[in-house]
Amino acid sequence: MTKKVDSRKEILNLIDQTIADTNYIKDDNAISNNIYKLLSNWIMLYFVISILLFISFKTATVNNQLDSHWYFPVQRIITMITYPLILIYYFYCVYKKAYSLKERDFLKLYSIVPSLMVFTKIINPLSYYLDTTLLLNLCHTISLDFIALIISSVLLKFYFKDSKLSLFIIYNVFVYLIYILVFSIFISSDNPSLFIIQCNNLMQYAQDTSLIVFTHFIIVLLYIKKVENNRL
Repeated sequence: MTKKVDSRKEILNLIDQTIADTNYIKDDNAISNNIYKLLSNWIMLYFVISILLFISFKTATVNNQLDSHWYFPVQRIITMITYPLILIYYFYCVYKKAYSLKERDFLKLYSIVPSLMVFTKIINPLSYYLDTTLLLNLCHTISLDFIALIISSVLLKFYFKDSKLSLFIIYNVFVYLIYILVFSIFISSDNPSLFIIQCNNLMQYAQDTSLIVFTHFIIVLLYIKKVENNRL
């Protein structure tokens, strides 16, 4: 009985896959909601985890719990578990959901973006248990989450073949250069100005809460939705 049920599921999955692929054969520029759904679900999970961890840190700061022997170990463990889990969720969807070949190929290539984003979140807690000094310094120097967003905009441009997305690439590069400029001035100055300090704190806050990442994906999702609506 179990074998029959499994066989039926395989047949249904094959039918769903065939329908998805046929849609792309009929219209090469067609865009289903699959990419939109996966990216929206994934970034929401990423953002919620980032916000909860940030709130946890601020709460512990207010309650003077940062000096306790348990807070940071627990925070590190939670970070090292939750972020990889949402990355696993991404890959599970890519390989198990009924996506077309075109969608799946794109999402496989695009996986470098969530992978880099998760890596930047777990590298710091990992450094307490593994010798990751070189990688940690690399992350702080070039800010891999910004690099991930630039890669994201480039991949989306080539997937959708829309020259307007060049502006999105320029926007992401511009934000990254501003971050590098502010950070470089801040660390190289013995007495940075109040303006530089505030700018650095603002950029750090935006990174800690993943606001920059979230803003990027809001723009991405709005664009995908617009393209989908225009197609319909």
